[in-house]
Amino acid sequence: MKKYISLFLCCAALLMCACGSPEQSAEIPAPVGDTVAAQAVNAEFTTDDGLIKISIHDDNADSIPAAMPVLRVRPKIITSDMARQMAKGLFGEAELYEYSEELSKAEIADMIAAYEYAVTDESIKADHGADAPQSWIESVRDARLAILEYYRNAYANAREEVTPRACEWKFYPMEHYAVHGFDYAGSDPYYTDAFPAGMSVDLRAVTELGGVPYEFWVNNNERVDFRNHSLSVFVLMPDPGGTAEERRAQTREWYMSMGLYSDAAADESALEAACAKAVALANEMGLGEWRFNAAAADRTEITGEGWQIDVTGRPVYEGYPVNWQSAAGQDCCPESLTIRMTNSGALIDLQYTSPMEIVEVTEQTAALKTREDMEPLAIQAMRELSCETLIPGHASEKEYWDAIGAVITEVRLDIDSVCVGYIRVPCGGGDFLLVPSLSFPGRLSVTGSIPGVHESPMELLDRDGDGYNVSLDFDLLDGGRIG
Repeated sequence: MKKYISLFLCCAALLMCACGSPEQSAEIPAPVGDTVAAQAVNAEFTTDDGLIKISIHDDNADSIPAAMPVLRVRPKIITSDMARQMAKGLFGEAELYEYSEELSKAEIADMIAAYEYAVTDESIKADHGADAPQSWIESVRDARLAILEYYRNAYANAREEVTPRACEWKFYPMEHYAVHGFDYAGSDPYYTDAFPAGMSVDLRAVTELGGVPYEFWVNNNERVDFRNHSLSVFVLMPDPGGTAEERRAQTREWYMSMGLYSDAAADESALEAACAKAVALANEMGLGEWRFNAAAADRTEITGEGWQIDVTGRPVYEGYPVNWQSAAGQDCCPESLTIRMTNSGALIDLQYTSPMEIVEVTEQTAALKTREDMEPLAIQAMRELSCETLIPGHASEKEYWDAIGAVITEVRLDIDSVCVGYIRVPCGGGDFLLVPSLSFPGRLSVTGSIPGVHESPMELLDRDGDGYNVSLDFDLLDGGRIG
């Protein structure tokens, strides 16, 4: 059962709660602002169609301030200088080296010999069958000949001995880091702070911290259909072999040898320490202000047993967190920061996406809607909800339920947090508006049975733990529902 220590539980997107099986959760309380004291909100009712039961219970609901500016924000690329600062914040003075698939001259000679045989009929038929169609054999041969040519060209520029190269803080086309793509001639184009439209470029490096090997991977994708600016940091574990169970055992043993294994769920003090560590990391990495929530999560799928702490963050602007940001229909990921660590605080992995810059601040001349304004508006909007408008992906869910003969007996939405913050919505030109909002994150449950198969009540929605899976959000400027 999760245990929360503050009302800021509506984590970014509200669908990005801790994975696994959370046992405890903690969050660093928000700083006290100049608003009036928080108030209780308690209500229970049924939607007008009589199908959905809704409960709202928050004894520490956020108060609505008199004013909040509307912010226009724009996705920004991660430059070489930003990457340096993020690396320093994470790894301190540890040296970072270029990630590469570089081979020595002798290793390339071995690859040439191997591929000279690999292009023969004998080799291809041994791999693909003696009765493989000739057209298929030729297509395989062409692919292998291209690799053979690559290694023959690489041999002339290869080093006798491969030694690590210090990170150059340059972004290269993603092919630069491919297995058969290392640039032995040093002719690949590179970038540092401005990238041609339509390209996806990477900066990849490796390092060690406390004896643990990590990869540091920054991506800037400026393609027309989807933009991505992100940092991924993860441990570099040797590839395990054997059966699935043997791989899990080898993975568990490696994590234990690296000091990255926790054998019990983190307690509240460890969760609070994880949030504090995340705040310090974000500051040292130059990522600005964030609000963090930490939860214990099991590692069953990865190591077969064991625990980790999942820390999820929401960016803060003008003193208020961004409570929800939809990725649906948008060409840019939500701004997010997720850190996974051991109970003692050792880093397992980190994912940071979509840094934003404020390009315009619009102070509002009219006061925001008050609690007295919003409460009846919000409750009336909730009364008008239906299964079609509330259940995510209702059409496909209903199709599945009909196919298995499920009969719905109850639909409930339990809301235990009322939050003031920002909602991110697209506004054209690739920018977004951060709109002052009142959010009601909730846990939606659809209970039913399958006559003749499963008579007892069962959860019909695919839920991940007891995290929030729905948020009802309202514009504090006009009182209307967002989304």
